[in-house]
Amino acid sequence: MDYLNDSAGSGQDAALSPGEPGTNLDQNAGRSRDRHGRGVRRPLWSPRFAPGIARKRGFADLVEDTANYLRSNFPADFANLVVVVRDLPPMFATEESQLTRRFAVQRESNTVYVYRIPIKYFGRAWDPIEEAMRVESYVIEGAAELVGKDPRDFFGPEN
Repeated sequence: MDYLNDSAGSGQDAALSPGEPGTNLDQNAGRSRDRHGRGVRRPLWSPRFAPGIARKRGFADLVEDTANYLRSNFPADFANLVVVVRDLPPMFATEESQLTRRFAVQRESNTVYVYRIPIKYFGRAWDPIEEAMRVESYVIEGAAELVGKDPRDFFGPEN
């Protein structure tokens, strides 16, 4: 039985050509609308921005701005300060408290390692200003530990 040319009793040719309305072979279907009529979906991320880069870059910029503040206002203590942003602390830590630490200090190289994920997601603040203050406080606390001073000594240039 020929299904395309089965016109028994209908009086018309059942074979439809591609592109004819009412067929699944319509060439224009799906080009301007999806099946629910909402239009073509666009990518979630713009081609100008890589996914996740905005959050990372904002955190790293805030850490670097705080390090520059320390270098410029306290040059005797922090002229050679190096601050490195990492996502997580090393996984070979022996204690659980070392896995959730926010920063680490290496005195030999005058370096403070700041860990982004524990700072951003443990004790998260919803206010962006409060969040920035938390990040700055961890950088200042790590730098103060590096030189062996109280962190409160570095929160204002007038001190």
